[in-house]
Amino acid sequence: MNKISLIGMEFYAYHGFYEEERILGANYLVDVEIEADLRGSDSDELAETINYESIYAITKEVMEEPVKLIEKLAFKITEKLKGQFKHMAALQVKVHKLNPPLGSAVKESKFELKELFNKRCAKCKKGNLCYNSDSCWCKSYKIADSTLSSLRENYEGCLCESCFSEFGNKL
Repeated sequence: MNKISLIGMEFYAYHGFYEEERILGANYLVDVEIEADLRGSDSDELAETINYESIYAITKEVMEEPVKLIEKLAFKITEKLKGQFKHMAALQVKVHKLNPPLGSAVKESKFELKELFNKRCAKCKKGNLCYNSDSCWCKSYKIADSTLSSLRENYEGCLCESCFSEFGNKL
């Protein structure tokens, strides 16, 4: 397993629960770590890795949209990264709000979100990547509601794409 990280991305942004925070803004740091099996990592081709320029662009885009909670920032960054990179085994996002306005000196408030996507297929028991979200590969399949209900009754957890394809058609 390989890891690509961008640590300490700096942003001045307008997030916060209180209106003053959203008007005045604050300094933020964001860390993103992605684990993936990069079989071509000994290659010199950008297409065979996870492009950290894309990680930065996605993070920057999310940071430019004001929200109230740093937790929301981490979740939005995570969802966008899952939509961009389809072969992540794990993803960790840390959002640090520097010098939060709490009435005395506090270095930072921080929220960490870590998701693990390596699963075992509930049918064949082979390794399987599952994002368990709207960006997951399984959303590209058309499957009857009755079939989906039956799968949920018979299997606990996700199926791999090979097993899942037995029950539905790829769109």
